[in-house]
Amino acid sequence: MWVAVGKGGKIIYSTNGTAWTQATSPLTQDISGLTHNGQSGAKSLWVAIESMSSTSSKLAYSADGITWTSRVIYPQINQVTGAIVHNK
Repeated sequence: MWVAVGKGGKIIYSTNGTAWTQATSPLTQDISGLTHNGQSGAKSLWVAIESMSSTSSKLAYSADGITWTSRVIYPQINQVTGAIVHNK
């Protein structure tokens, strides 16, 4: 699976790296980071980081790169620009 992110919360995915489809993204602001834990199947985890404002940020996560769920990170963390996913 290939996943790319960009401006306005856009998330796109591809199974072959050539044909791309836009996912339904729960994010609306520019996405500043994307990471994957390197696992497949039920252990797979994608995380996208939205740099929202000086008071809060959101992240979205997905097991398959297609269906995404968001979570607000506030007020303790603002202007998040990246993430690392660790899997034992």
